[in-house]
Amino acid sequence: MGLRPRFTTPLSQARETLGRYLVRPFEVFKPQTRLFVGFGLLVVVTTLLLLNSYSSGLAENYREGDVVTRTVVAPVDITTVDIAETEKRRNAVREATRSSFNFDSTRGESSAESFRAEWEELKKQVEAKTKAPAWSGEGGVAVARAVISHKFDENELDRLTALIREIGGGYIYDDNDSDRLKQEIVLIDVRNPAAQMIVPAPQTRMTALSTARRNLELRVRNLSNWSQEEKSALVSAMVPLIRPNVVLDQTATATARETEANRVAKIVISLKRNQVIARQGDTVTSSMLAQFAAIESLEQSGRPWHNLLGLLLIVIAVYWAAWKFTEHRSGAATLSLSKRRAFALVGSAIVIETALMRVGFTFADSVAAQMRAPLNDPAILSFAIPFAAGALLVAMLVDTQLAFLAGITTALFAGMLAPIGIQKAIYAMISSSAAVYGIGRYRERQSVTIAGLFVGGMNVLMALALIAYAEQPITLNMTLLAGGCGFVGGLLCAVFAAGGLP
Repeated sequence: MGLRPRFTTPLSQARETLGRYLVRPFEVFKPQTRLFVGFGLLVVVTTLLLLNSYSSGLAENYREGDVVTRTVVAPVDITTVDIAETEKRRNAVREATRSSFNFDSTRGESSAESFRAEWEELKKQVEAKTKAPAWSGEGGVAVARAVISHKFDENELDRLTALIREIGGGYIYDDNDSDRLKQEIVLIDVRNPAAQMIVPAPQTRMTALSTARRNLELRVRNLSNWSQEEKSALVSAMVPLIRPNVVLDQTATATARETEANRVAKIVISLKRNQVIARQGDTVTSSMLAQFAAIESLEQSGRPWHNLLGLLLIVIAVYWAAWKFTEHRSGAATLSLSKRRAFALVGSAIVIETALMRVGFTFADSVAAQMRAPLNDPAILSFAIPFAAGALLVAMLVDTQLAFLAGITTALFAGMLAPIGIQKAIYAMISSSAAVYGIGRYRERQSVTIAGLFVGGMNVLMALALIAYAEQPITLNMTLLAGGCGFVGGLLCAVFAAGGLP
Protein backbone atom coordinates (compact mmCIF):
# COMPACT_ATOMS: atom_id res chain seq x y z
CA MET A 1 0.00 0.00 0.00
CA GLY A 2 3.03 2.32 0.34
CA LEU A 3 3.79 4.94 2.90
CA ARG A 4 1.16 7.46 3.87
CA PRO A 5 2.16 10.94 2.66
CA ARG A 6 3.30 13.38 5.35
CA PHE A 7 1.02 16.38 5.58
CA THR A 8 2.27 19.70 6.80
CA THR A 9 0.22 22.36 8.50
CA PRO A 10 0.99 26.02 9.20
CA LEU A 11 1.53 25.06 12.86
CA SER A 12 4.04 22.32 12.05
CA GLN A 13 5.85 24.59 9.57
CA ALA A 14 6.08 27.35 12.19
CA ARG A 15 7.37 24.84 14.75
CA GLU A 16 10.07 23.56 12.42
CA THR A 17 11.10 27.11 11.49
CA LEU A 18 11.35 28.07 15.15
CA GLY A 19 13.39 24.94 15.87
CA ARG A 20 15.86 25.73 13.10
CA TYR A 21 16.12 29.33 14.32
CA LEU A 22 16.87 28.22 17.89
CA VAL A 23 19.44 25.60 16.83
CA ARG A 24 21.30 27.81 14.34
CA PRO A 25 23.47 29.68 16.93
CA PHE A 26 24.77 26.34 18.24
CA GLU A 27 25.92 25.18 14.79
CA VAL A 28 28.97 27.42 15.00
CA PHE A 29 30.27 25.35 17.95
CA LYS A 30 32.04 22.04 17.78
CA PRO A 31 29.98 18.97 18.82
CA GLN A 32 31.80 18.71 22.15
CA THR A 33 31.18 22.40 22.87
CA ARG A 34 27.51 22.01 21.95
CA LEU A 35 27.32 19.16 24.46
CA PHE A 36 28.74 21.33 27.24
CA VAL A 37 26.46 24.26 26.37
CA GLY A 38 23.38 22.03 26.25
CA PHE A 39 24.42 20.35 29.50
CA GLY A 40 24.79 23.78 31.13
CA LEU A 41 21.36 24.90 29.92
CA LEU A 42 19.75 21.74 31.29
CA VAL A 43 21.45 22.28 34.67
CA VAL A 44 20.53 25.97 34.93
CA VAL A 45 16.89 25.54 33.90
CA THR A 46 16.38 22.52 36.17
CA THR A 47 18.05 24.29 39.13
CA LEU A 48 15.78 27.31 38.71
CA LEU A 49 12.73 25.03 38.60
CA LEU A 50 13.76 23.23 41.80
CA LEU A 51 14.90 26.33 43.70
CA ASN A 52 12.80 27.22 46.76
CA SER A 53 10.26 24.67 45.71
CA TYR A 54 9.13 23.28 49.03
CA SER A 55 5.73 24.16 50.51
CA SER A 56 5.29 24.19 54.24
CA GLY A 57 1.54 23.80 54.01
CA LEU A 58 1.01 26.85 56.20
CA ALA A 59 -1.26 28.97 54.08
CA GLU A 60 -3.57 29.30 57.08
CA ASN A 61 -2.88 31.42 60.15
CA TYR A 62 -3.61 29.03 62.99
CA ARG A 63 -4.34 29.91 66.59
CA GLU A 64 -4.31 27.64 69.60
CA GLY A 65 -7.45 25.51 69.64
CA ASP A 66 -8.04 25.66 65.86
CA VAL A 67 -8.40 22.47 63.83
CA VAL A 68 -5.64 21.66 61.34
CA THR A 69 -7.18 21.70 57.86
CA ARG A 70 -4.41 19.74 56.17
CA THR A 71 -1.33 17.78 57.13
CA VAL A 72 1.76 19.90 57.79
CA VAL A 73 5.27 18.47 57.38
CA ALA A 74 8.74 19.92 57.86
CA PRO A 75 10.21 20.73 54.41
CA VAL A 76 13.83 20.43 55.59
CA ASP A 77 15.81 19.77 58.75
CA ILE A 78 15.19 22.69 61.12
CA THR A 79 16.86 23.52 64.42
CA THR A 80 15.84 26.75 66.09
CA VAL A 81 15.02 28.26 69.47
CA ASP A 82 11.41 28.34 70.65
CA ILE A 83 11.51 31.94 71.81
CA ALA A 84 7.92 32.02 73.07
CA GLU A 85 8.22 28.84 75.16
CA THR A 86 11.65 29.82 76.47
CA GLU A 87 10.36 33.21 77.58
CA LYS A 88 7.27 31.60 79.08
CA ARG A 89 9.41 29.32 81.25
CA ARG A 90 11.71 32.16 82.20
CA ASN A 91 8.74 34.28 83.24
CA ALA A 92 7.55 31.41 85.42
CA VAL A 93 10.99 31.27 87.06
CA ARG A 94 10.95 35.04 87.55
CA GLU A 95 7.59 34.83 89.29
CA ALA A 96 8.81 31.97 91.49
CA THR A 97 12.03 33.77 92.48
CA ARG A 98 11.92 35.21 96.02
CA SER A 99 11.55 38.98 96.29
CA SER A 100 14.16 40.84 98.33
CA PHE A 101 13.01 43.14 101.16
CA ASN A 102 15.05 45.45 103.38
CA PHE A 103 14.21 45.57 107.10
CA ASP A 104 15.02 48.68 109.20
CA SER A 105 14.58 47.80 112.88
CA THR A 106 15.26 51.42 113.94
CA ARG A 107 12.21 52.82 112.16
CA GLY A 108 9.95 52.60 115.27
CA GLU A 109 12.54 54.27 117.51
CA SER A 110 13.14 57.08 115.03
CA SER A 111 9.35 57.71 114.78
CA ALA A 112 9.11 57.91 118.59
CA GLU A 113 12.05 60.31 118.70
CA SER A 114 10.44 62.43 116.02
CA PHE A 115 7.28 62.75 118.15
CA ARG A 116 9.40 63.63 121.21
CA ALA A 117 11.26 66.32 119.26
CA GLU A 118 8.00 67.92 118.15
CA TRP A 119 6.78 67.83 121.77
CA GLU A 120 9.98 69.47 123.02
CA GLU A 121 9.86 72.11 120.29
CA LEU A 122 6.33 73.08 121.31
CA LYS A 123 7.40 73.23 124.95
CA LYS A 124 10.23 75.62 124.12
CA GLN A 125 7.81 77.88 122.27
CA VAL A 126 5.50 78.01 125.29
CA GLU A 127 8.35 78.69 127.71
CA ALA A 128 9.56 81.47 125.44
CA LYS A 129 6.05 82.89 125.56
CA THR A 130 5.70 82.73 121.81
CA LYS A 131 2.48 84.52 120.84
CA ALA A 132 1.10 81.59 118.83
CA PRO A 133 2.95 78.34 119.65
CA ALA A 134 2.53 75.74 116.84
CA TRP A 135 2.91 71.97 116.58
CA SER A 136 5.52 71.33 113.91
CA GLY A 137 4.17 67.91 112.91
CA GLU A 138 0.82 66.61 111.65
CA GLY A 139 -2.29 67.77 113.51
CA GLY A 140 -1.43 71.45 113.82
CA VAL A 141 -3.20 73.67 116.33
CA ALA A 142 -5.43 70.93 117.78
CA VAL A 143 -2.40 68.87 118.87
CA ALA A 144 -0.68 71.92 120.33
CA ARG A 145 -3.79 72.77 122.35
CA ALA A 146 -4.12 69.17 123.65
CA VAL A 147 -0.46 68.94 124.73
CA ILE A 148 -0.44 72.40 126.33
CA SER A 149 -3.61 71.57 128.30
CA HIS A 150 -1.74 68.62 129.87
CA LYS A 151 1.16 70.95 130.77
CA PHE A 152 3.74 68.85 128.91
CA ASP A 153 3.41 65.95 131.33
CA GLU A 154 6.57 63.84 130.90
CA ASN A 155 4.72 60.69 131.95
CA GLU A 156 2.19 61.21 129.16
CA LEU A 157 5.05 61.83 126.71
CA ASP A 158 6.71 58.58 127.75
CA ARG A 159 3.42 56.73 127.41
CA LEU A 160 2.77 58.10 123.91
CA THR A 161 6.29 57.49 122.62
CA ALA A 162 6.15 53.95 124.04
CA LEU A 163 3.03 53.32 121.95
CA ILE A 164 4.75 54.59 118.81
CA ARG A 165 7.85 52.54 119.57
CA GLU A 166 5.82 49.39 120.27
CA ILE A 167 3.60 49.58 117.21
CA GLY A 168 6.23 50.94 114.81
CA GLY A 169 8.94 48.52 115.91
CA GLY A 170 7.22 45.41 114.49
CA TYR A 171 7.58 44.05 110.94
CA ILE A 172 5.40 46.47 108.94
CA TYR A 173 5.00 46.29 105.19
CA ASP A 174 3.25 48.52 102.67
CA ASP A 175 -0.20 47.27 101.64
CA ASN A 176 0.85 47.48 97.98
CA ASP A 177 3.40 44.72 98.59
CA SER A 178 0.88 42.24 100.00
CA ASP A 179 0.87 40.06 96.85
CA ARG A 180 4.65 39.65 96.93
CA LEU A 181 4.47 38.55 100.56
CA LYS A 182 2.27 35.55 99.85
CA GLN A 183 5.38 33.50 99.05
CA GLU A 184 8.81 33.23 100.59
CA ILE A 185 10.97 36.35 100.62
CA VAL A 186 14.57 37.21 101.32
CA LEU A 187 14.78 39.62 104.25
CA ILE A 188 17.90 41.76 104.51
CA ASP A 189 18.72 43.74 107.67
CA VAL A 190 19.93 47.19 106.58
CA ARG A 191 22.23 47.34 109.63
CA ASN A 192 23.95 44.11 108.51
CA PRO A 193 23.35 43.47 104.78
CA ALA A 194 25.37 40.25 104.89
CA ALA A 195 22.82 38.76 107.27
CA GLN A 196 19.99 37.53 105.07
CA MET A 197 17.22 35.15 106.00
CA ILE A 198 14.45 33.35 104.14
CA VAL A 199 11.02 34.16 105.55
CA PRO A 200 8.29 31.63 104.69
CA ALA A 201 4.67 32.84 104.67
CA PRO A 202 5.70 36.42 105.55
CA GLN A 203 2.12 37.73 105.55
CA THR A 204 1.36 35.65 108.65
CA ARG A 205 4.45 37.00 110.45
CA MET A 206 4.20 40.66 109.52
CA THR A 207 1.67 43.47 109.76
CA ALA A 208 0.26 45.59 106.98
CA LEU A 209 0.72 49.35 107.36
CA SER A 210 -3.03 49.99 107.45
CA THR A 211 -3.43 47.42 110.24
CA ALA A 212 -0.55 48.86 112.28
CA ARG A 213 -1.95 52.37 112.04
CA ARG A 214 -5.42 51.15 112.98
CA ASN A 215 -3.95 49.38 116.03
CA LEU A 216 -2.21 52.58 117.13
CA GLU A 217 -5.41 54.55 116.72
CA LEU A 218 -7.31 52.08 118.90
CA ARG A 219 -4.63 52.24 121.57
CA VAL A 220 -4.66 56.05 121.59
CA ARG A 221 -8.45 56.23 121.82
CA ASN A 222 -8.32 53.96 124.88
CA LEU A 223 -6.04 56.36 126.75
CA SER A 224 -7.34 57.81 129.99
CA ASN A 225 -7.11 61.46 131.07
CA TRP A 226 -7.57 62.70 127.48
CA SER A 227 -10.81 64.01 126.03
CA GLN A 228 -12.20 62.71 122.75
CA GLU A 229 -11.15 65.86 120.91
CA GLU A 230 -7.65 65.56 122.35
CA LYS A 231 -7.46 61.89 121.41
CA SER A 232 -8.47 62.72 117.84
CA ALA A 233 -5.73 65.35 117.75
CA LEU A 234 -3.15 62.84 119.01
CA VAL A 235 -4.28 60.28 116.42
CA SER A 236 -3.75 62.83 113.62
CA ALA A 237 -0.22 63.50 114.92
CA MET A 238 0.90 59.98 115.80
CA VAL A 239 -0.59 57.71 113.13
CA PRO A 240 1.41 59.24 110.19
CA LEU A 241 4.60 58.47 112.11
CA ILE A 242 3.98 54.73 111.66
CA ARG A 243 5.76 53.83 108.42
CA PRO A 244 6.79 50.54 106.73
CA ASN A 245 10.09 49.13 107.89
CA VAL A 246 9.94 46.12 105.53
CA VAL A 247 10.50 47.71 102.11
CA LEU A 248 10.84 46.02 98.71
CA ASP A 249 14.32 46.25 97.22
CA GLN A 250 13.39 46.50 93.55
CA THR A 251 16.96 46.46 92.24
CA ALA A 252 17.98 43.36 94.19
CA THR A 253 14.72 41.60 93.27
CA ALA A 254 15.07 42.35 89.55
CA THR A 255 18.71 41.21 89.58
CA ALA A 256 17.86 37.95 91.35
CA ARG A 257 15.00 37.24 88.96
CA GLU A 258 17.08 37.83 85.84
CA THR A 259 19.89 35.70 87.24
CA GLU A 260 17.50 32.80 87.80
CA ALA A 261 15.78 33.32 84.44
CA ASN A 262 19.09 33.21 82.58
CA ARG A 263 19.78 29.81 84.11
CA VAL A 264 16.79 28.38 82.21
CA ALA A 265 18.11 26.62 79.12
CA LYS A 266 16.74 27.72 75.77
CA ILE A 267 14.00 25.47 74.43
CA VAL A 268 15.22 24.08 71.10
CA ILE A 269 12.88 23.00 68.33
CA SER A 270 14.43 20.23 66.23
CA LEU A 271 12.52 19.06 63.18
CA LYS A 272 13.57 16.52 60.56
CA ARG A 273 12.78 16.72 56.88
CA ASN A 274 9.38 15.16 56.13
CA GLN A 275 8.53 14.98 59.85
CA VAL A 276 4.76 15.26 60.29
CA ILE A 277 4.08 18.30 62.50
CA ALA A 278 0.30 18.04 62.51
CA ARG A 279 -2.23 15.85 60.77
CA GLN A 280 -5.49 16.94 59.28
CA GLY A 281 -8.11 17.16 62.02
CA ASP A 282 -5.63 17.66 64.89
CA THR A 283 -6.25 20.43 67.41
CA VAL A 284 -3.60 23.15 67.31
CA THR A 285 -1.52 23.31 70.49
CA SER A 286 1.05 25.86 71.66
CA SER A 287 3.79 23.39 70.75
CA MET A 288 2.44 23.10 67.20
CA LEU A 289 2.31 26.89 66.89
CA ALA A 290 5.99 27.08 67.81
CA GLN A 291 6.84 24.46 65.18
CA PHE A 292 4.73 26.28 62.58
CA ALA A 293 6.60 29.49 63.40
CA ALA A 294 9.92 27.67 62.95
CA ILE A 295 8.87 26.52 59.48
CA GLU A 296 7.58 29.97 58.49
CA SER A 297 10.79 31.67 59.64
CA LEU A 298 12.95 29.19 57.76
CA GLU A 299 13.24 31.39 54.70
CA GLN A 300 14.39 34.41 56.72
CA SER A 301 16.83 32.47 58.91
CA GLY A 302 18.17 30.08 56.28
CA ARG A 303 21.23 30.26 54.04
CA PRO A 304 19.85 30.72 50.50
CA TRP A 305 23.27 30.78 48.84
CA HIS A 306 24.20 27.49 50.49
CA ASN A 307 20.91 26.05 49.27
CA LEU A 308 21.53 27.28 45.72
CA LEU A 309 25.08 25.95 45.61
CA GLY A 310 24.09 22.56 47.00
CA LEU A 311 21.14 22.29 44.60
CA LEU A 312 23.33 23.23 41.65
CA LEU A 313 25.87 20.53 42.50
CA ILE A 314 23.12 17.94 42.95
CA VAL A 315 21.57 18.73 39.57
CA ILE A 316 24.99 18.61 37.87
CA ALA A 317 25.66 15.21 39.45
CA VAL A 318 22.26 13.84 38.37
CA TYR A 319 22.68 14.98 34.76
CA TRP A 320 26.26 13.72 34.68
CA ALA A 321 25.01 10.29 35.80
CA ALA A 322 22.30 10.48 33.12
CA TRP A 323 24.88 11.31 30.45
CA LYS A 324 27.17 8.46 31.50
CA PHE A 325 24.26 6.02 31.46
CA THR A 326 23.27 7.25 27.99
CA GLU A 327 26.84 7.03 26.76
CA HIS A 328 27.35 3.42 27.86
CA ARG A 329 23.87 1.99 27.44
CA SER A 330 23.29 -1.09 25.30
CA GLY A 331 20.41 -2.32 23.22
CA ALA A 332 18.65 -1.25 20.06
CA ALA A 333 16.73 1.98 19.87
CA THR A 334 13.46 2.67 18.10
CA LEU A 335 15.00 5.79 16.60
CA SER A 336 18.56 5.84 15.33
CA LEU A 337 20.04 8.55 17.52
CA SER A 338 23.59 9.41 18.43
CA LYS A 339 24.53 9.38 22.11
CA ARG A 340 24.45 13.18 22.27
CA ARG A 341 21.05 13.41 20.62
CA ALA A 342 19.69 10.67 22.88
CA PHE A 343 20.95 12.57 25.92
CA ALA A 344 19.43 15.78 24.55
CA LEU A 345 16.10 14.01 24.17
CA VAL A 346 16.22 12.54 27.68
CA GLY A 347 17.41 15.85 29.20
CA SER A 348 14.71 17.90 27.49
CA ALA A 349 12.05 15.38 28.59
CA ILE A 350 13.28 15.63 32.19
CA VAL A 351 13.28 19.45 32.10
CA ILE A 352 9.76 19.59 30.68
CA GLU A 353 8.59 17.01 33.22
CA THR A 354 10.18 19.03 36.04
CA ALA A 355 8.36 22.14 34.83
CA LEU A 356 5.09 20.17 34.76
CA MET A 357 5.68 18.98 38.32
CA ARG A 358 6.54 22.47 39.55
CA VAL A 359 3.36 23.87 38.02
CA GLY A 360 1.37 20.91 39.36
CA PHE A 361 2.59 21.29 42.96
CA THR A 362 2.01 25.05 42.89
CA PHE A 363 -1.49 24.58 41.46
CA ALA A 364 -2.29 21.91 44.07
CA ASP A 365 -1.18 24.23 46.88
CA SER A 366 -3.21 27.14 45.56
CA VAL A 367 -6.38 25.06 45.04
CA ALA A 368 -6.07 23.34 48.43
CA ALA A 369 -5.73 26.70 50.21
CA GLN A 370 -9.19 27.71 48.98
CA MET A 371 -11.02 24.42 49.50
CA ARG A 372 -12.52 22.51 52.38
CA ALA A 373 -11.78 18.94 53.45
CA PRO A 374 -10.91 16.65 51.78
CA LEU A 375 -10.00 18.95 48.86
CA ASN A 376 -7.76 21.07 51.09
CA ASP A 377 -4.85 18.62 51.12
CA PRO A 378 -2.32 19.41 48.35
CA ALA A 379 -0.64 16.02 48.86
CA ILE A 380 -3.84 14.34 47.64
CA LEU A 381 -4.43 16.73 44.74
CA SER A 382 -0.82 16.30 43.55
CA PHE A 383 -1.57 12.66 42.69
CA ALA A 384 -3.04 14.09 39.47
CA ILE A 385 0.33 15.41 38.29
CA PRO A 386 1.50 13.45 35.19
CA PHE A 387 4.79 12.27 36.70
CA ALA A 388 5.30 9.59 34.02
CA ALA A 389 4.82 11.75 30.92
CA GLY A 390 8.55 12.21 30.33
CA ALA A 391 9.38 8.52 30.81
CA LEU A 392 6.52 7.49 28.51
CA LEU A 393 7.69 9.87 25.81
CA VAL A 394 11.29 8.59 25.95
CA ALA A 395 10.07 4.99 25.89
CA MET A 396 8.06 5.68 22.75
CA LEU A 397 10.93 7.43 20.95
CA VAL A 398 14.12 5.71 22.16
CA ASP A 399 14.13 2.65 24.44
CA THR A 400 13.11 1.38 27.84
CA GLN A 401 16.58 1.82 29.33
CA LEU A 402 16.60 5.58 28.80
CA ALA A 403 12.93 5.71 29.72
CA PHE A 404 13.72 4.17 33.12
CA LEU A 405 16.58 6.67 33.47
CA ALA A 406 14.19 9.56 32.79
CA GLY A 407 11.66 8.07 35.23
CA ILE A 408 14.19 7.66 38.05
CA THR A 409 15.54 11.19 37.51
CA THR A 410 12.00 12.54 37.48
CA ALA A 411 11.30 10.73 40.74
CA LEU A 412 14.38 12.29 42.34
CA PHE A 413 13.31 15.78 41.31
CA ALA A 414 9.74 15.07 42.45
CA GLY A 415 11.16 14.24 45.89
CA MET A 416 12.96 17.59 45.94
CA LEU A 417 9.87 19.50 44.80
CA ALA A 418 7.28 17.93 47.10
CA PRO A 419 6.88 18.78 50.82
CA ILE A 420 6.60 15.05 51.59
CA GLY A 421 9.43 14.18 49.23
CA ILE A 422 10.07 10.49 49.80
CA GLN A 423 6.42 9.58 49.27
CA LYS A 424 6.11 11.56 46.05
CA ALA A 425 9.43 10.16 44.81
CA ILE A 426 8.13 6.61 45.29
CA TYR A 427 4.84 7.52 43.62
CA ALA A 428 6.62 9.10 40.62
CA MET A 429 9.02 6.17 40.25
CA ILE A 430 6.23 3.54 40.25
CA SER A 431 4.16 5.68 37.89
CA SER A 432 7.08 6.01 35.45
CA SER A 433 7.81 2.28 35.66
CA ALA A 434 4.17 1.53 34.85
CA ALA A 435 4.39 3.87 31.84
CA VAL A 436 7.49 2.15 30.50
CA TYR A 437 5.95 -1.30 31.01
CA GLY A 438 2.65 -0.22 29.46
CA ILE A 439 4.12 1.27 26.29
CA GLY A 440 6.65 -1.56 25.95
CA ARG A 441 3.95 -4.25 26.13
CA TYR A 442 1.58 -2.66 23.63
CA ARG A 443 2.84 -1.55 20.22
CA GLU A 444 -0.44 -0.70 18.56
CA ARG A 445 -2.10 2.45 17.47
CA GLN A 446 -3.77 2.97 20.78
CA SER A 447 -0.60 2.16 22.74
CA VAL A 448 -0.37 5.62 24.33
CA THR A 449 -3.96 5.47 25.53
CA ILE A 450 -3.54 1.96 26.94
CA ALA A 451 -0.29 3.01 28.64
CA GLY A 452 -2.09 6.01 30.17
CA LEU A 453 -4.88 3.77 31.48
CA PHE A 454 -2.32 1.34 32.90
CA VAL A 455 -0.47 4.21 34.61
CA GLY A 456 -3.77 5.52 35.95
CA GLY A 457 -4.62 2.14 37.47
CA MET A 458 -1.20 1.85 39.08
CA ASN A 459 -1.48 5.44 40.36
CA VAL A 460 -4.76 4.60 42.10
CA LEU A 461 -3.14 1.69 43.96
CA MET A 462 -0.08 3.73 44.92
CA ALA A 463 -2.18 6.72 46.05
CA LEU A 464 -4.20 4.53 48.41
CA ALA A 465 -1.03 2.82 49.63
CA LEU A 466 0.63 6.16 50.45
CA ILE A 467 -2.48 7.41 52.28
CA ALA A 468 -2.43 4.27 54.42
CA TYR A 469 1.33 4.64 54.97
CA ALA A 470 0.81 8.23 56.18
CA GLU A 471 -1.78 6.92 58.67
CA GLN A 472 -4.50 9.16 57.25
CA PRO A 473 -8.12 8.09 57.69
CA ILE A 474 -9.24 6.02 54.69
CA THR A 475 -12.79 7.28 54.23
CA LEU A 476 -14.96 6.85 51.16
CA ASN A 477 -14.49 10.49 50.13
CA MET A 478 -10.73 10.28 50.63
CA THR A 479 -10.52 7.03 48.64
CA LEU A 480 -12.56 8.42 45.75
CA LEU A 481 -10.61 11.67 45.68
CA ALA A 482 -7.15 10.06 45.87
CA GLY A 483 -8.08 7.33 43.36
CA GLY A 484 -9.65 9.88 41.02
CA CYS A 485 -6.59 12.15 41.15
CA GLY A 486 -4.28 9.19 40.52
CA PHE A 487 -6.33 8.03 37.54
CA VAL A 488 -6.45 11.56 36.13
CA GLY A 489 -2.66 11.66 36.48
CA GLY A 490 -2.41 8.58 34.24
CA LEU A 491 -4.68 10.10 31.59
CA LEU A 492 -2.76 13.38 31.66
CA CYS A 493 0.44 11.38 31.26
CA ALA A 494 -0.88 9.98 27.97
CA VAL A 495 -2.10 13.41 26.85
CA PHE A 496 1.23 15.17 27.49
CA ALA A 497 3.27 12.30 26.00
CA ALA A 498 1.17 12.32 22.84
CA GLY A 499 1.42 16.11 22.70
CA GLY A 500 5.19 15.93 23.04
CA LEU A 501 5.73 13.49 20.15
CA PRO A 502 5.92 16.17 17.39
